Amino acid sequence: MADVDLGELEHYLRIFQENPDSRVFAPLADLYRRLGRMDDAERICREGLRRHPYYAGGRVALAHILFDRGQLKEAFDEVESIVTYYPDNLLARKILIKALLSLGQRDRAHRELEALRALAPEVAADPELHAFFKSGAPSARRFESVSDYLPQSLLEGLKLQAAILQRLIASI
Repeated sequence: MADVDLGELEHYLRIFQENPDSRVFAPLADLYRRLGRMDDAERICREGLRRHPYYAGGRVALAHILFDRGQLKEAFDEVESIVTYYPDNLLARKILIKALLSLGQRDRAHRELEALRALAPEVAADPELHAFFKSGAPSARRFESVSDYLPQSLLEGLKLQAAILQRLIASI
């Protein structure tokens, strides 16, 4: 689980509360995803996409959420359409590669990696992406059992963050 700046989260949440029609839903949903709050992430993202159905940043955020939830086919469908219309969207390409690997489409994933390498060699050289290839595409991360892998001190910090987020969400 990535570090999330709670100040950044509060900033985006405030903007979203003041103007639910803004496109800030995408980074807000991504911050929730990074915190492991997948239900909140998906709810906010889908709500934003109802208002902005063609916003690529929102579509990428949804694909990332779906992938992290293990909804691989849905993530693949979402990200494939993004790459079709926005072939230079590097994050979408990375998610597409991971989804293809997770769905057992290794040859196509390799072709997509080569396309990414042609567009952005530094992004294609991402160690996480190559580890994903080497590991045989592990299942998408599941956050339900994340506490089994974290030290107690970190869990306490996350519980505090969750309590703050719940108060912020309740004020929406």
